[in-house]
Amino acid sequence: MKKLLLIFFLFGALLLAKTTKAQVAVKGAFVQDSLVIGDKVFFYLTARYPQNKVILFPDSTWQYAPYEYIAKRYFSTETKDSVSYDSAIYELTSFEIDSAQLLRLPVFQINPFDTTFYYSDTDTLHLKELVTQPLPDTLQAQNLPLKTNTDYQPVHWLFNYPVLLIVCGVLLLVAAIGWLVFGEKIRKKYRVKKLLKAHQEFLQQFTAIELTLQQQFSNKLAEQAASKWKYYLENLDTNPYTKFTVKELSKLIPNNDLIAALKKLDAAVYGNNVDLHDSLTFLKSYAEDVFRKKLNLLTHGK
Repeated sequence: MKKLLLIFFLFGALLLAKTTKAQVAVKGAFVQDSLVIGDKVFFYLTARYPQNKVILFPDSTWQYAPYEYIAKRYFSTETKDSVSYDSAIYELTSFEIDSAQLLRLPVFQINPFDTTFYYSDTDTLHLKELVTQPLPDTLQAQNLPLKTNTDYQPVHWLFNYPVLLIVCGVLLLVAAIGWLVFGEKIRKKYRVKKLLKAHQEFLQQFTAIELTLQQQFSNKLAEQAASKWKYYLENLDTNPYTKFTVKELSKLIPNNDLIAALKKLDAAVYGNNVDLHDSLTFLKSYAEDVFRKKLNLLTHGK
């Protein structure tokens, strides 16, 4: 009796499985009937199933051997009279050399506790051979059907932008670190060099005016000497030599010899023919002292 019940149960389960399977109809086939190695081929897959079922199609993670997956085009589900219809076209390629290459694809029915596979029929593509005459196993090099061409063939030069960006990034990083470490020394050296150059230019120009005035007096040259000295001194310290009169400067700089030299130079500017040798010598010496103090401050910070 138990054996009879077991047989009956197995028969019912088999019948139920066949009935369930019959509810999902899967079709699939290649669009072409042959293939060339490396060319694209197209395989269509369709599934007709009850509306209440959840059916999924294979994606790029499925094994399509001997074919390689390229892309998939999926069409929207169509439902009519509680029956749904899905379809997709798979774009594949193959690099195998088998003369006949087979493929069948499944659809997946998602159940509460498992997944049911429904496969399409197997379809075959035949390899289209482009080389119809086989080469012999051994052939002398001079007898090979080769064509020689020694003409220059231009090749596009590809610039390695990632390497360029890496090199530029490294250089910028090194430059930034170098500036943080040596930046203050570089700035100090630049200011010292600029100060020395300006002082040398002042000495050359002021000395030339001084020598010319010793040979022949000129109001314009006296004015040039006063202007050159004031502009230079104003760049060395913070006193407004070019903006203040001699009387106003005497209140800022308590140096009687300096004020006397500037007054004598002003008198020469306004028409008095006076001997400016001592005044110009003192003004140049005074500029030298201010320059040395500024240079010592930049070099030693004191």
